[in-house]
Amino acid sequence: MMKGKLIIVSHLVFLFLALLLVSVPGFSQDVKFFGSAPGVVGVGEQFRVVYSLNDQGTGFRGPSFKGFTVLSGPGQSSSTNVQIINGSMTQSVSYTYTYILQADKEGTFSVDAASVSINGKSFKSNPISIQVVKGQGAHQQQSNRQQNGNQGGNQGGQTQQATGIGSSDLFVRAILNKSEAFQGEQILVTFKIYSKVSLVGFEDIKFPAFTGFWSSEIKMPGQISLQRETFNGSVYQVAELKKTILFAQKSGTLTIDPMNVTSIVQMRSQNKRKTGDPFFDNFFNDPFFNNSVQNVKKDVKSQPVTIKIKPLPENGQPQDFNGAVGSFSIKASIDKNVLKANEAVSLKVTVSGSGNLELIDKLNVNFPPDFEVYDPKITNNIAATANGVSGSRSFEYLIIPRNPGKYELKPILLPYFDLAKKAFQTVSTPEFNIEVQKGSGGSSISYGSVDKEDIKYLGSDIRYIKTNGASLAPLGYFFFNSLLFWILFLLPLLLFIIVLFVWQKQLKLRSDVSLMKHKKATAVAKKRLKSAYTYLQAKNEEPFYEEISQAIWGYLSDKFSIPRASLSMDLVCEVLEKRNISTNVIDDFREILNSCEFARFAPGTKDEKMDKLYEQTLNVISKSEKELR
Repeated sequence: MMKGKLIIVSHLVFLFLALLLVSVPGFSQDVKFFGSAPGVVGVGEQFRVVYSLNDQGTGFRGPSFKGFTVLSGPGQSSSTNVQIINGSMTQSVSYTYTYILQADKEGTFSVDAASVSINGKSFKSNPISIQVVKGQGAHQQQSNRQQNGNQGGNQGGQTQQATGIGSSDLFVRAILNKSEAFQGEQILVTFKIYSKVSLVGFEDIKFPAFTGFWSSEIKMPGQISLQRETFNGSVYQVAELKKTILFAQKSGTLTIDPMNVTSIVQMRSQNKRKTGDPFFDNFFNDPFFNNSVQNVKKDVKSQPVTIKIKPLPENGQPQDFNGAVGSFSIKASIDKNVLKANEAVSLKVTVSGSGNLELIDKLNVNFPPDFEVYDPKITNNIAATANGVSGSRSFEYLIIPRNPGKYELKPILLPYFDLAKKAFQTVSTPEFNIEVQKGSGGSSISYGSVDKEDIKYLGSDIRYIKTNGASLAPLGYFFFNSLLFWILFLLPLLLFIIVLFVWQKQLKLRSDVSLMKHKKATAVAKKRLKSAYTYLQAKNEEPFYEEISQAIWGYLSDKFSIPRASLSMDLVCEVLEKRNISTNVIDDFREILNSCEFARFAPGTKDEKMDKLYEQTLNVISKSEKELR
């Protein structure tokens, strides 16, 4: 009996420990965080220092890089490892933080460890030693030695580095649908891989960051398929890896960085048998008998592509132009024209067409001063296809007239740059007449009256002597023209002047749209975060990350009066630094936006920890508000 109880207890303990190990993320995967850089570089040479992490981290802190000039970084990116085995595809995600440095002087320099937090625990990378020599010859020799060593070390493995595949056998191209475009015009970029060899799968796909562009991802099929195409007179098996619609945020010559792909290629074994007898050597090495194959890796990347971005013409540009580029139409409707004071009326404005719809974040609507207007509810019905970004965006305003009267809602104007006509155009809504009647509710004051018959004297035959002290006034004193008289006389006038001054100040503040948006920036962001929390509870990932991204961009636009069409991380960082915002807060903003972009657009990033991202967004807005005070 006792032995049976011990067996049951031991089984329960084993089950508890197994559940504990499964529930703790740290046991499911060992965290690997390491830095890498060339061992030898030349003076004046630019090179990369990359920190790789196999789990999602927060609060990344890089070293000081003494002895080097930091040209850019840290640039955060994610990569997806894709394996196709018997038609089944598996993915894993890794994260990298990249710096671009330049060596300033000769010597051997030690780069301290970087740090990152995962689930509240801090991890440090390995320190890096870099030798800087004169010129770049030593660096080239060292790179060749490392490459030869890597090829030799991979021999005998299941997947080796390909050495017999030429640049014309397997390559990646970035294809643009146009060579030049206007600022804000749609640009389609397609990344294709061309192959003459047996392509098995892909590993470590790294997409470019599209610096200087606002990007809209085109959804690709879940399974990559190969099609036959002719290029430069040769037939290739071609697969589309990525399609993106780009909107340039500035003019000039912009560069689209390369896309890096590690492909898995199936090749026949090159091992030959030698017996010493020519007859047997030819017999055993015949392809019919020697048909063993092996999987090898081949790293390919596209060439950087430049595109000329033309600025929008200044002649004829409307004063209230807000960066809309494309072809648009606008319509508006209200749910009622006659209502009573303090009742609500809904105004719905819909912008339809093709172009940079998502960058139209506000409309120039002039409401009467007696109308109380709430921030509009924005609804998107936008799709990104190979033909471009098109759809509609609706703005629904809730309006409450406070005073009766007849009011006019002036036409709402939407100026935009028409690409077909290469000129500015303006579309408008009709004018609305609203009649506001006096409300049925209101405060009424009733005065009580006393009927003469209700007045009776008690003890009318005897008048009692008043025993309480009577108030006496000096002889010749009159209330008129006294100090109290003038105080009571001037007090209402003074109160009226104060109320008038406050009222005028409120009207002036309400007319200052930029100031009102500045004051309401935090409230609007929290409203979006409340909506994001709803998606968080429902585990609805895509709308959650979109709401988080829109909350941060909207907060930065409203708080610092930056037009939405001009928003970019570089501009935001510059404005925050001018406002003396700490580097930690700026890094948090950058990290949240990068996390949202990778979660929405990079393949395989749907395992983002939404709870942590939601809390981080609340904290960074709170920290920003405290520092602005």
